[in-house]
Amino acid sequence: MLKYMKKTLTTLQSLIQSPSFFVYLTLLSLLWIAHFLFFQSFGLYEDDWAFTGNAINQTWSQNLETINGALITFWQGRPLHMVFLTLLPSLGAKLGGISTLYLIGFFLLTCNACLFYRLLRNITEISYSALIPTLLFCLYTADTTFNYLQHLLGLQPALLFVLIAFNLFVNSAKINSQSRLLSYFFVTLALLTYESPFLLFFAAPFLKKNTQNRKQIFIHSLILTTILFLYLGLRKITSESRISQLAPWETLQKFLEQIIAGPVVVSRTFLLRPWQILSNLNVTYLIILLIATACFYVIITSLYEDQFKVSYHDFSSHSQISELIRLLKLGLLMMFLAYPSAILLDVNIIDGRASRVHFPAVMGTTLVMGSLWNLVFIITYSKHFLKPIIKVILSTYLALLLAFSINVQQYYAQSWQYQQHFWHDILTLSPDMTENTVILVQSPNLAWGKQINPFDWSVPSVLSSIYEFPKDWQFPPRAYILHSDLQNIEAWKGMIQSSGKMLISNKNHGVRYHYDWEPERIIQPQNVILLVEDNKKLIRQPKLTLSNGITIFFKQNDSHFSFPPFPETSLFSRLIPSTKITNGQKPSSAIYLEPQK
Repeated sequence: MLKYMKKTLTTLQSLIQSPSFFVYLTLLSLLWIAHFLFFQSFGLYEDDWAFTGNAINQTWSQNLETINGALITFWQGRPLHMVFLTLLPSLGAKLGGISTLYLIGFFLLTCNACLFYRLLRNITEISYSALIPTLLFCLYTADTTFNYLQHLLGLQPALLFVLIAFNLFVNSAKINSQSRLLSYFFVTLALLTYESPFLLFFAAPFLKKNTQNRKQIFIHSLILTTILFLYLGLRKITSESRISQLAPWETLQKFLEQIIAGPVVVSRTFLLRPWQILSNLNVTYLIILLIATACFYVIITSLYEDQFKVSYHDFSSHSQISELIRLLKLGLLMMFLAYPSAILLDVNIIDGRASRVHFPAVMGTTLVMGSLWNLVFIITYSKHFLKPIIKVILSTYLALLLAFSINVQQYYAQSWQYQQHFWHDILTLSPDMTENTVILVQSPNLAWGKQINPFDWSVPSVLSSIYEFPKDWQFPPRAYILHSDLQNIEAWKGMIQSSGKMLISNKNHGVRYHYDWEPERIIQPQNVILLVEDNKKLIRQPKLTLSNGITIFFKQNDSHFSFPPFPETSLFSRLIPSTKITNGQKPSSAIYLEPQK
């Protein structure tokens, strides 16, 4: 026992004394602060309800059936994407619920950051060239979905596979070596998980200087092209709609737009994000900036400068500048390769869920920006009066990016808080919901999230995610948000028929989200609960008088319960905390009717 403990302590001591230990510890800490500081206040958003929510509520056998179906049908051309979105939530929920899922996401992000740092250290002898790009990797702000479970559990595994493939590739000397063959295996896994990062691997032969001849580059490109064509063929055979509906000319035009505009937009965010923080600076963020700037200054002085001094004395300035320019060109190549596969997304979007279009550009963009900062350091290093100024500027810049990432976290926490209050009000106003009940919400001021939407297409699925309704109910209770805005509050009334019945359909501009795969439904008024916005809160309206004088009477509340009396799923307690249930005092206004600031 003592021998084992001594061996363990020796291993830990050697680990701590390793030059990379404090770098990895810094990356881990930075990722936690930038993306998971408020993870206990995060929840489910948009697609999370359909994928993560289902995986949590389903039995193990049902989840295996979902996984099997995804593999057989080649689901959306991303069968492993569905595997991860089913398997990880199912396991995570049993280990501690939604918070555990965010910890799994943190683990994946940390692995990717460490692999990226290791990759950069392996492709050049300039030791300091890896740190700043990796810090920027952790603070990547063009994609604001790092707090979104669909991103963490569905996209990050694809990047993990690509980074493993890159690291295997640079450690292989021959085209037929075991490491090289494994690299193609892992990049294929990435393609089957989320296709966008796959094209980055075309840059693999250029990672190390003068290690691949033209023949090897050609063979590498041929292998990847073959994999890609086989993949596209499978998507075509399985009639994956996004591939089968694209016209050749439309595809070419979109392709050119993406590779030209994408790198410009993603580069611009590295200037825009600091400005967004500075233009809305308050006392809280000023304190964050001061503390973060001081911390980054220590990191740059203790970690970066130590590495810098070694390379500065071992290599000439000219050779260092040449190598940094090579890395910058490599980053540019990877930036251009990041966008052709995202032809169905708009590269001009840099906020919200659609900003995932910039996800595959994280490696190339941070390598370019980090190389530029490295060039600034090497050019000004001999000018002693400039050195501390450059360090302060870089520290402040990184602090601004960190502040923006924290700001994104706050938007996610706020969106979840909006959902909690909204659904608490829905349940207290509809305790009598039963089979065939339809809850209609007329709320023109319902908040729309800046970084993540609290109320999206998943709204009709939420009640079935938090309650276990009887399985023999054909139509369990559902909530729909009505088409209603400040310019036309009653736009939804086109769904009302002359008999007073209501038609739920996508064709009459009635409800905002009705699933395309569900049939149209005619609803009897006595099955309708109408909630309307009044004096900055929702109230239940027992009847509605139309312009022609006809009055429609809705479902009357005859329940003695304060909440619907159905068995609750594990998601219920996350959405409706016990403090909200026990607190009978209702707020004077609904926070979800206030715009996000």
